[in-house]
Amino acid sequence: MNAPYSPLPNNPLRRDLLAGKRLIGCWASLCSNITTEILQAAKKHGKACGILAPVEADARRYLEMGMTFVAVGGDTGLLRNAARALAQRFQAVT
Repeated sequence: MNAPYSPLPNNPLRRDLLAGKRLIGCWASLCSNITTEILQAAKKHGKACGILAPVEADARRYLEMGMTFVAVGGDTGLLRNAARALAQRFQAVT
């Protein structure tokens, strides 16, 4: 008889984290259980674990979750905001 579900796939990232291997980068949803495992494993092995946060509120939440470092904002958003501010300064002059 077949099981009503599929077995979980092999997770090489989790295996390598638990083995203490040096890793760079990982894509995971923050609402995923694997995120919690990654944070715990990184802390256990003294590894930095970080993320890019598009806005300050997200950055604060990620730090509360246990991220070691958080990059706030991105180059596109920073460039857009600077361009808008420059345009507004010149519109005020004319």
